Amino acid sequence: RCAVDPLAVYSALRPTGACALHESADLHEDPALCSMQRSILVPRALLRFELRAEELTIRLVDESARPFLARLVEDEGYEAHAEDKDALRARAPIEARDQLLDDEERLRGDPALAALRRFSQLIVDARGSDASMAAGAFGALAYDFVDRFEELPPRRDEDAVGDPDAVFVLASDALVFSPALGEVEVITRGL
Repeated sequence: RCAVDPLAVYSALRPTGACALHESADLHEDPALCSMQRSILVPRALLRFELRAEELTIRLVDESARPFLARLVEDEGYEAHAEDKDALRARAPIEARDQLLDDEERLRGDPALAALRRFSQLIVDARGSDASMAAGAFGALAYDFVDRFEELPPRRDEDAVGDPDAVFVLASDALVFSPALGEVEVITRGL
């Protein structure tokens, strides 16, 4: 077992600013599956990527990332958010589902995933890395994200929980906890 508790580290860092903790949900008895479990702690989030249906918002979390917002407007065509100077908006339309496309082509062609790929590439490690994971975008896709790929009955008008379809944070640094291996990997790409 890993001697460092990711939740304890998160709790200690939380008062210092915007940090995020992503953990594996299942605890497996099978050693092969258990060795794949990870907790990823982002000590300082820079930007937040949020998708709700076809509306994509990127919000500034840390002032040091403000140049990224300007770059997204200039290079990617994002628009400034009318009510929030620290946010950008874009549309990520759900396109017609071509049943002849294979899964890889669908994933490559989806506007929301294309935007997420560009978002995650805002931080590039020019030196190369042998880390098991690179700094970049960390987050989750909600179950409702499947609406982008499968014909399903329409959603109810009101989402009872109100969670986004996707939410990611951009980070230059991360701690990767591997409890079964008793390891903590530090990834840093300081700005």
